[in-house]
Amino acid sequence: MKFGINIPISGGFYLRLFPISFLKYAINRVNMERSVVIYMHPWEMYSHTRKVQLPLVSHFITYYGVNSAFNKLDHLLANFKFSPIKEVLGL
Repeated sequence: MKFGINIPISGGFYLRLFPISFLKYAINRVNMERSVVIYMHPWEMYSHTRKVQLPLVSHFITYYGVNSAFNKLDHLLANFKFSPIKEVLGL
């Protein structure tokens, strides 16, 4: 990214954390040089995931953005071309 720093953007907490406008910008930037892999656990897209008691920071990292994750992924799928990892790696 800019200023010589790398920012994780492509899955899990980071996909849930960042707004869709930033995700689109960042994915476009990375795609100039290489492919982007997006990954998520299934529970991260299900707003009714049962929550367990965790310390405050762990709770934030684990559950923040779960309610918007499915819509973000849906938006990214509609706006970018995706391929199976097998094809990207030439396997």
